[in-house]
Amino acid sequence: MALGHALRNIGVKLITVETAEEMSKAITDHTAMIYLMTNDASATGQPFSLEVIVELARPKNIPVLIDAAAEVTIPNTHLKRGASVAAYSGGKAICGPQCCGLLLGQRYINVCLAG
Repeated sequence: MALGHALRNIGVKLITVETAEEMSKAITDHTAMIYLMTNDASATGQPFSLEVIVELARPKNIPVLIDAAAEVTIPNTHLKRGASVAAYSGGKAICGPQCCGLLLGQRYINVCLAG
C-alpha cells in the first residue's frame, strides 16, 4: 500500500471499485491510470482479473499499474498479462534495501515517480 500513499501524496484522487462494472462506470476523461494491488481477485479467470481490467483500460489508452511489491514473481507475469507497469519492492526477492525497487513496464508508457 506504500505506492498508494505515494500516489495520494502527489495529489492523485484514488477511486476504489470492486467489480469490472463499477470500474467501467468510474472511468472518465480525468482518469490518468488504473492502479491495482495484486490479490486473488486479480488472478486469471476471475471476474475482475487483470485481463478484464486491461480490456477496459486499453481502448481508452489508460495505463494499468500493478503493485506487485509483496510478490516474488520475476520475470514479470503481470506484463505478459497486459499490465502497463509493475512495481516491485527492492527488499523482497531482489534482496536489496527496502528504500529501492523496480518499475518494469511497456516501452510506450511514460511514468515518473519521485522517491
